[in-house]
Amino acid sequence: MYNDGTAWQTIVSSNTAASGNVLGWWNISRLNGQYTVVLRVKDGSGYSLSSQEISIGKLVKAGDSSPDNLRVASPYNRVELTFKPNSYSEDKLITITPLNLKSIANTKKPDIYSIGPIAEILPHSTFNVGAQPQITFKLTQEEVDNLKQSGVNIESLNL
Repeated sequence: MYNDGTAWQTIVSSNTAASGNVLGWWNISRLNGQYTVVLRVKDGSGYSLSSQEISIGKLVKAGDSSPDNLRVASPYNRVELTFKPNSYSEDKLITITPLNLKSIANTKKPDIYSIGPIAEILPHSTFNVGAQPQITFKLTQEEVDNLKQSGVNIESLNL
């Protein structure tokens, strides 16, 4: 289980003994920040609990201009953010997740529909003036071909 700030959410639940070293998989896409994860195990004498505080995201440290600090990548490096020094006034945990319109169907719909890839940057925030990050999408050749077939000139796309 984990607490999302309002309620406990189940990661995985099972009545059978775990085999191997894997208890379950937790989809952390679209999550960001500090979470408490709790493992609840039932044995012959009842339930036992173990908790762990975890951070989801990459910590971007304010004032640290090292290249490693200024780069945040999505899982599988499909989308990358490169921050300018002092993009934030304070340290922030940042996540970036590639999305499609189907994955945001149950949330707020965009005012302008995308003709290309979409990424969600968390936390939703504003950047210091003049210090907005650069976003880079890494497309497969098939994705580029599909955009071209739909009439998109990818060389002239603007965000």
